Amino acid sequence: MHIRISLPAQTLELHDDEGQLLRRYAVSTAKNGAGEQSGSYMTPRGRHLIRAKVGAGATPNAVFVRRRPSGEVWSPELAATHPGRDWILTRILWLSGREPGKNRLGDVDTMRRYIYLHGSPDMVAMGTPGSIGCVRMRNADIVELFDLVPAYTPVDIVEFRIEEGDWNALADAARPVREAVFVREQGVPLDMECDELDATSRHVVAFDAADEAIATGRLLEDGHIDRMAVLSAWRGQGVGRALFERLLEAAAQRGNIAEIRSHPFHTRGLVMPYTPELVHELNTLLHFNLETSQQGIKVRKDADPALITATEQLYAKGLLTLKDGGFLTGPGREAAEHAQSTLAILNANPAAVKSII
Repeated sequence: MHIRISLPAQTLELHDDEGQLLRRYAVSTAKNGAGEQSGSYMTPRGRHLIRAKVGAGATPNAVFVRRRPSGEVWSPELAATHPGRDWILTRILWLSGREPGKNRLGDVDTMRRYIYLHGSPDMVAMGTPGSIGCVRMRNADIVELFDLVPAYTPVDIVEFRIEEGDWNALADAARPVREAVFVREQGVPLDMECDELDATSRHVVAFDAADEAIATGRLLEDGHIDRMAVLSAWRGQGVGRALFERLLEAAAQRGNIAEIRSHPFHTRGLVMPYTPELVHELNTLLHFNLETSQQGIKVRKDADPALITATEQLYAKGLLTLKDGGFLTGPGREAAEHAQSTLAILNANPAAVKSII
C-alpha cells in the first residue's frame, strides 16, 4: 500500500500495491504552506514513510501530549479552558523522511520535527490548510486509516492535484501539455497527436500549486489508457503514477470488465498467464515508463527492493534488456501497451485475475 497527500487538494489517498484506490479523505495541512525547515510550522514535502503508530485502542478524542495519552478526553468544555491549544487526538501516525537533505537529517528532518497524521476535534475544518505542520484528520478517518496501514507504509506528500473530466472541461489544460511532450519533444506531427477519440474519452490533468497544468492522460471507451504526458520538470516526482491511478479509478467506474477479461496475455512468441505477481511487475514498469519520453529504464541499487525484484523478474521473462532496467524488448513493448488496458481492469477488479489464469 501507499499513501499520497496532495497539498493543493487537501486530500489523502490510500492505494493498494496494484494502484487501486482504497480510501480518499479530506485533510488539513499547514496554514503556513509547504516547507521542511525546522521551526517553519510548514508541512514537509517529498517521500516519507510511517515510522511509528501510536494510540492503538485509545478512546476516540483521547488527548495525546508528546505521543502519550494525557488522560484527557477532548470536549468543547475542555477546549474552552485551553484556548489556542493544538489538539492531537485519538491516533498518531508518525512520519519519517526518506530523502536525506530534503526531509531527513539535519534541520529538515521530518521525524525530529514531530510531523504526524493525527486526529482532530470534529469542529476543525478539513479540506483547507490550518495546522502548524502536521496533517490533521477527522477522528473516524484516522482510526480507519490507522487500522488499514502497517508501519513503514510509504507516504508521498506532493504539490499537485488531479482533476478528471471530459474533453470540453479539460481540453484547454491538457492540449498544451500534450503538444509540449508529444509534438515538440518527441516530434509527433500535430495532426496525428489530436484525434477524434478525445471527445469520447475520460481525461485527467495534474495541476501544480499555481494551478498550471503539468501532466495529462486519457481513458478510451474500450478501456485503453493512452496520451500519458508529464512535463519534463515534473518527471520522477510521482505525477505519472498518480495520473495512472486516477485513470484506473475512472476505469472501475465505467466498467467494461467483461470485454477485456477474456483476452489472454500474449506477445510475439511469448505466452504467459496473468498472475498477481506479473500484474505487479508490469504495473511497476508502467509507473516508470509513463514518466519518460523514451523506453529506457534505469533502476539504482538503492531503489525500493520491491522495484529491484520486479525489474529482475521482468528481465528474466524477456521483457527488459538488462537486469537493472535498460530498454523494453519487442515483447516488452507489446506487453506494456497491452498492460495499459488490461491493468486498468485487473487493478479495478483483482478477482478478474483468477479468471484469466
